[in-house]
Amino acid sequence: MNLRLAFARTTSAATKLAEAVTGVPIGFRILIFHDVTPAERSAFEDLVAHLAGRDALLSPDAAARWIAGDTPVKSTAPAPCLLTFDDGFAGNHELAASVLAKYGVKAVFFVCPGLVDLDAEAQLAAVRANVVRRDFTDANSMGRLRLMNWQEIGDLAATGHAIGAHGMTHRALSSLAGDELRREILESGARIEAAISRPVDWYAYAFGGIDHISAAALEIIAERYLLCRSGIRGRNRAGANRLALFADHVDLSAPRTYQRLTAEGALDLAYLGRRRRYLAMCQQ
Repeated sequence: MNLRLAFARTTSAATKLAEAVTGVPIGFRILIFHDVTPAERSAFEDLVAHLAGRDALLSPDAAARWIAGDTPVKSTAPAPCLLTFDDGFAGNHELAASVLAKYGVKAVFFVCPGLVDLDAEAQLAAVRANVVRRDFTDANSMGRLRLMNWQEIGDLAATGHAIGAHGMTHRALSSLAGDELRREILESGARIEAAISRPVDWYAYAFGGIDHISAAALEIIAERYLLCRSGIRGRNRAGANRLALFADHVDLSAPRTYQRLTAEGALDLAYLGRRRRYLAMCQQ
């Protein structure tokens, strides 16, 4: 962690210098969270309070406008941030009602409707096999694997949060083809819209890495979604490719200084090659 922290501090300083010259953030960031555990709750709220105090939190609508080429917002932070939550864990609903509401934050919640529709036992098995991919024996930990139900997802939408598709069943799109690939992508958005009676404009592909997506999948995503978020680190500039949105996973178990540096783009340099591969894939 000490080496990662030193690297993050060095690259963050370079980014701040570039933006100080222009006086305007050169892009915005998307932060990724999953299930925020009770042990991580304090760190999460500390990060949100830090970003809110610097006017560095974007709504989904503001982020979409920025990508469309509208004038960037002013901010005292190196890059304003949009918060996103993957997988649709039930704890996200409570977190939105408490921490996010407290700071007036609107976020994007990506859900897998094919998993939401399962009964409790089948859902737990599917989440353990396809989402978290590790064994849980502690009852409290297993209980946290429950996903939001449609009522809870609808509550988030009704309070101004955006609901995005994360695939029907959280499968790596690069492993699918043909009708199976189309169902995983297209039916997820249709099912969510039918359940919450609101448009679904955002898609985030499962697992988020460069090896989990394909040119064929991106072509299908473009058929019905306005925006596609990856898990590849980087900032998003005005006029960016709407199918190639970069994002940073935040490790809430890491030191808080490291979390803040992550939110400022300190790890971007290490992902340059993957960003280039992703953009090339989008152009195929």
